Amino acid sequence: MSFGFPRYEARLEPILNAIRAVRENDVLFFAAAGNDGGNQGIFWPAKLHEEGDVICISSSDSDGNAPSFNPTTGSNNRICTLGEALPSCQQDAHSNTIYRSGTSFATPIAVAIAAIILGVTDAIPPETMPPDFDWLKRKTLRTKAGMKKILCTMCVLADKRSRLGFSYITP
Repeated sequence: MSFGFPRYEARLEPILNAIRAVRENDVLFFAAAGNDGGNQGIFWPAKLHEEGDVICISSSDSDGNAPSFNPTTGSNNRICTLGEALPSCQQDAHSNTIYRSGTSFATPIAVAIAAIILGVTDAIPPETMPPDFDWLKRKTLRTKAGMKKILCTMCVLADKRSRLGFSYITP
């Protein structure tokens, strides 16, 4: 989800219900952290990362540096990936590509990385895997904690250190 709201309100209950329904079916849910820096905190539904329903995604440049528009990191380690200076489909009046930045651009990149991981593991021939591999995939890769662990294992600083409070995954 590449958008969010400053806070949860009753009118957002249908979105909350949809998130919880997909989570019950082992569907991973990613949400953009927001772009208001220290002014607003993490936007909802990305804020649901504290409850285990959502993987919260923040932005970084191509070197893993977090921009000032990322919300302040709380005690929970968060994931960031490329979300700055991305070429868009838009052009200015001189036919130059317009570049965009934000956690809303980083989120689909993180989703794509996760989808590739799931696609690769789904393509492994069953006869080459242990008998409980399908169960392990469902209970590990298709859970928020499992996917976060895999994504953080792919981080540049793989020794369990974070970069400025974030785990930076590089595409």
